[in-house]
This record gives sequence, structure tokens and C-alpha cells, in this order.
Amino acid sequence: GNKSDVSSAKFNPEYNSTSTLMQTRVVFSGDLFDLGKLYNGGGYISMATGAEVIREDYETENDASLSNGTALSQTSENYSIDREIVSGFVEFSASPISEVEINLATRFDHYSDMGDTFNPKLGLSYRPWDFVMFRTTVGTGFRAPGISDVAPRETTSDSSCFDSQCTGTYSETSYNMSDLGPEKSLSYNFGAIFQPFKGFSFIVDQWNYE
Repeated sequence: GNKSDVSSAKFNPEYNSTSTLMQTRVVFSGDLFDLGKLYNGGGYISMATGAEVIREDYETENDASLSNGTALSQTSENYSIDREIVSGFVEFSASPISEVEINLATRFDHYSDMGDTFNPKLGLSYRPWDFVMFRTTVGTGFRAPGISDVAPRETTSDSSCFDSQCTGTYSETSYNMSDLGPEKSLSYNFGAIFQPFKGFSFIVDQWNYE
């Protein structure tokens, strides 16, 4: 703006971004078999299975004065990115005896940008008496980075330096090369639930993540 008129230098940038998430999920569940028909004390074997499709889209459409550098002496290109996740999962639950319940689950996910991942989980609970239950689980996990974090783009800005080698400003360009990978984990826990009387319970759990 005009150096003699501060108000002419005012600028109200408009940052615009659009994020869309579409999810479709189908699940079937029910009892498969009653072990009590084979022997006394047997429980049910149950199963749940399903599939899921997730579509993510992210797009920025900032003011041209922001993206071409006329407003803030830096360029930050607009970008768009999308991701599709196709998943399938199944879980079994069985009570071979009334005091024990076993859970076995597994999940497969295909990421359009992060590849495939397969994650199982095993759980076991034991109730020797009505007022106490011991439980433990072990399984693996997978977490992909956010799609805006892996979008390939570049940003150029002017930086200042004042030393014996440089005085004034210089141009600095940073690049997001989209090499950020997923996080993978192994988790296991064990604990107990105590319920000496109705309306009161005490829970102790130890959780471990690697």
C-alpha cells in the first residue's frame, strides 16, 4: 500500500479448505452354535463379520494473493489429495465353559496410499466367581498419517539473515515429499474387575504398547 497510509497496507487473507469423508459399512452378526448341546456348561459360539469402504478428500483453495506470494512474501501452492480405504473384518466369540470367554478378531485394510495391513487380536476372560473377572488381550495396530500431512507441496518464503556472510533477506523453499509412513504397534494388557456388590465395581488394568 501507500507508505504514508497505514490503512492501505491492511490485508485480510482468506484461507479455504474442504474436507470430505464418506463411509459405508455392512456388518452381519449372530450365534453359530450352542456348545451346550454337546456337553453341560457349554456356551454359544458367535460371529460378526463385515466390510467397510472409506473415501477421504482434502483440498485447499486459498486466495491467489496467498498462494502467489503478493500478500505475505511467500508462496504456498494450493493442493488436493484423496485416499480410499477398503476393509474386511471378522470376530469370533466362544464360551467353552460358563466361566471362560474367548474372543478372536482380525481386520484387513487396503489403503490406496499406504498399502495393506493385517491386524489380529486375541482376548480371554475368566470369571471364577460371580464377583470377580480376570481378562487379557493381545493384538497389533496400524495408524496412517493424515492425508493433509502427506500431500506433496512446496512453500517458498523470504527469511532474514544478519551476519558476516549475509545481510538482508534470502529465499527459502521447503518441500513436503510425502515420505511420512504409518505407525504400527503391538499392544497387550491384563487386568481384573471386582464387583463385591451391585452398583460398585473396582477395576485394575495394565496396558502395554510397543
